[in-house]
Parts: sequence; C-alpha cells; structure tokens
Amino acid sequence: MKEFSLWLQSNLMLGKHKRRSKKTIQSYVDDVDCFADWIKQTTDTPLLN
Repeated sequence: MKEFSLWLQSNLMLGKHKRRSKKTIQSYVDDVDCFADWIKQTTDTPLLN
C-alpha cells in the first residue's frame, strides 16, 4: 500500500484541487485496502501482498 500511496502523491490524474491532499490520498488508500480485504474474504486469494 505504501507504493500505491507514493504513486498517488505524484499522479497527475487527480483533480487539480485535490491533487496531493493527504486526506484525499489516505481516502483512496483506505478504499483500495478495503476492496483488497473484500476480495481476499470472498475468493480466498489476496489481491495485495
């Protein structure tokens, strides 16, 4: 997740006003982490290492 967070900090695809906002980045990281947990629980296959 750390690599994903670092990538988000430099990603130009985020909206101008939210780009590099720590709160926005943490929200994205939390969402992906939650999704990865759901995948693992439903398929017994980890999405993330």
